[in-house]
Amino acid sequence: MKDLVEGVIRLLEQKESFALATIVKQRGSAPRDSGAHMAIRADGGILGTIGGGLLEALVQQHAVHVLQEHKMHVLELNLTCRQAAQMDMICGGQVEVLIDFIDVQEAGYLDIYRGILSSSKSGQRAWLVTSLSPNESVCRTRQCLVKNSSEIIGWEGCPSGDLESLLPQMPNIRSFTVFDDLQLMIEPLGCSGTTYVFGGGHIAHKLVPLLNMVEFATVVVDDRVEYANIERFTTADQIIVSDFTSVFNELDIDEQ
Repeated sequence: MKDLVEGVIRLLEQKESFALATIVKQRGSAPRDSGAHMAIRADGGILGTIGGGLLEALVQQHAVHVLQEHKMHVLELNLTCRQAAQMDMICGGQVEVLIDFIDVQEAGYLDIYRGILSSSKSGQRAWLVTSLSPNESVCRTRQCLVKNSSEIIGWEGCPSGDLESLLPQMPNIRSFTVFDDLQLMIEPLGCSGTTYVFGGGHIAHKLVPLLNMVEFATVVVDDRVEYANIERFTTADQIIVSDFTSVFNELDIDEQ
């Protein structure tokens, strides 16, 4: 997710619109669970994955029309075991994929995805909210980011009443959830928390990249600058050069 978000931010900063595919629902066997994302560029390039194989290729084909028409599309696949085998899947299942057009001209997207990256790096909890009630004139979804402090980034054109009614429930939403009655989907972010690694030796050198892969924010602490540096820990979110006694005054340790 972190790599995808960083890639999306680069596209938005470069003023490049793209299609964003999200697995909304899946039943039976599917390569990825609900909430998996993939960005598709106008040149056919992709960021992220929704599982690979022919399923992903079909989504890329439909994304061409989304990019041309600037309208979202919902792709529903009901696969038999034979079809699944042809698509490099283990067995059959049902998959629903939302393919939306992310227009770089619309304000808010860059702030939202920068907020997602910030929450990921700090280990703070946040929720990406997507409205599935598209504006009739543009037929696209709307997104916002709710941060742990109930700060809301984005949400122009979305049903604020529905969002306000869900705010008290946000801390209890810990997995990708679709509210069909409200036509909203909510994805919790940054729930893995922060891992503090004391000592930048050979074990930490192997451990920190693994923590990054499973999306923990990582902070490396060592009193030796030759061990605590960005060249040695390229995936760390923060590196602190300090002795292990006084460093606790600098650490923001919470229930996560």
